[in-house]
Amino acid sequence: MKIFLMPNTYTEEQVCQAAKCVRILEEICGHSCALEPEDSSKVFPDSGHAGFGPSDCDIVASLGGDGSVLKAAATALEAGKPLLGINSGRVGFLCEVSFSDLVHFNEIFEKLSISRRHLISVKCGDHEYTAVNDIVFGKRSVGSTLDLQIRIDDEKDLEVRGDGLIFATATGSTAYNLSAGGPMLSPDLNAFVMTPICPHSRKEYPVVLNDSHTVTVSERDKMAVIYVDGRETVQLKDKAEVRKSASELFLYTDGNLLKHF
Repeated sequence: MKIFLMPNTYTEEQVCQAAKCVRILEEICGHSCALEPEDSSKVFPDSGHAGFGPSDCDIVASLGGDGSVLKAAATALEAGKPLLGINSGRVGFLCEVSFSDLVHFNEIFEKLSISRRHLISVKCGDHEYTAVNDIVFGKRSVGSTLDLQIRIDDEKDLEVRGDGLIFATATGSTAYNLSAGGPMLSPDLNAFVMTPICPHSRKEYPVVLNDSHTVTVSERDKMAVIYVDGRETVQLKDKAEVRKSASELFLYTDGNLLKHF
């Protein structure tokens, strides 16, 4: 099997983990591994592990925590390949193989199945961005308050005043959404959740929406910033539309969709 590995390489420890991961997968488990040229040059002095790209692999694998999975997801989506998370981080909700169990990779991998994960996107102006976990309308300044106007399918108008608003996929419902008081959703639901962040009114509750809905968001004072999977993406200058993405992520899981409940 050809595995395109996307590790964290920010620290010396992570570089060593990446090198060990490749050695185990190749020498013990019998697979072929490749990395991005930049990662390969960090991990191996001869840059000899950039032999193929994502479009030529069988699976894309991340090495790290859930943040690494989200980063690798963009590559997997573009290449049309399934994604496997190898957890060497702290939480690893989206990871199904532990770095400490890597010598048993083949045995573990045989028991995994592929789960189709529904994604959401935000369209702002001429640009559209896709999220695996969440889209957040937030702020840069701690002391400011956002005044967000929400319209659902041109029918229902809402207003949220506070620190912002989270739109989380079912997959991402266990992340920022859960910390902000939103509900956990089963990953196979065709739904997303809209959760206010520190709202000023107690009447502003999280709302679970069928993913057939389109939500339009605008902000009175033009202070809102849109974050996609934790990355600052664009400032909300006029309005943005949040809806189900046309893309789907194929993620390896152990089949137990309710294990985090």
